[in-house]
Amino acid sequence: MFGSDFLAALKGWNYPTEKQQGFWRALGLFLAVFLLFQILQIAIAFGLFRFMFDGSLAGLRQNLSADYSKFLQASIIGMFPAAVPSVFLALYVSRFGLPGGQGQLPLLWPKFGILGWSFLIFGFSASILLLASVLYASLNIDPAKELGVVEQTMTGLASDPHLFVLALPSIVLAAPLAEEFLFRGILFAGLTNTVVGRPGAVLITSAVWALAHAGAAPWVNVGLIFLMGLVLGTLLLRFGSLWVTIACHTAWNALSSLTLLSLGGHS
Repeated sequence: MFGSDFLAALKGWNYPTEKQQGFWRALGLFLAVFLLFQILQIAIAFGLFRFMFDGSLAGLRQNLSADYSKFLQASIIGMFPAAVPSVFLALYVSRFGLPGGQGQLPLLWPKFGILGWSFLIFGFSASILLLASVLYASLNIDPAKELGVVEQTMTGLASDPHLFVLALPSIVLAAPLAEEFLFRGILFAGLTNTVVGRPGAVLITSAVWALAHAGAAPWVNVGLIFLMGLVLGTLLLRFGSLWVTIACHTAWNALSSLTLLSLGGHS
C-alpha cells in the first residue's frame, strides 16, 4: 500500500542520473520563463484591477491604500492564468540543450500507494509545522503578526468568500506548479551538472527560492521558506519526481490558506 517507488526511495536516491541541461543554458531558460511569468501576472493583474475591481490607476500611482489593496488582490487572482502558459513553456524549453531534444524534467508519476502519498504529504506538513514552531518560539515571534504581503492580502480576501475562492487556484495550484518547475525543475537540473553537485543544487535553489520571496515576506518567513526548500530539494533527490515536491508544496499552501481564511474570518 506504500507503493514500489516509495519503498525504493527508502533504500536509495532516485533522482535521474541521465545527463541534464548545462548550467548556463538552464539559468537562461530559468530566467526567461520566470520573467515571462512575472510579466504575465502583472499584465493580467492590471486588467483585473481595472475591470474587475474597478480600481483607479491614478489612485494606484498615488499609493492610495484602497487601490493598492485591490491591485494586490488582482495580482494573486491573476497568478493562475499567468502560471498556465509559463508551466507549458517550462516543459517545452526543458527539451533543449541535449541531442535529439531529449532533455526533460523529472516528471514521471511515482508509483505510490495510498499510504505512500499519505505518509509523504502528512509527514512533510508536520515537519514544516514543527520547524516553524521551533523557529518562531526560539525567536519569541508571534506568527500571526508576521504575515507577508500575500498572507495579508489573502486574509483580506477572506472577508469575501467569492474572491477568496477565486484566489485559491493561484495559491494552491499555480504557485506550487510554477515554482517547482522553475526552481527545483530547470534551475536544479542545471546545478546538478556543476561542481556544486546535488547537495549544492539543494542549497542554492532553496536560497534563490527564499530570496524570490524576500520582497513580500518578513525575514523570519524567508528563513522558513529556505528551510522548506531544503526539505523539498531532499525529497526531490530521494524520490526523483517533481510530482512529489509539487504535492507537498500544494498541501502546505492549502493548509496555509485554511489558516488565513480562519484569521480573516476573525478579523
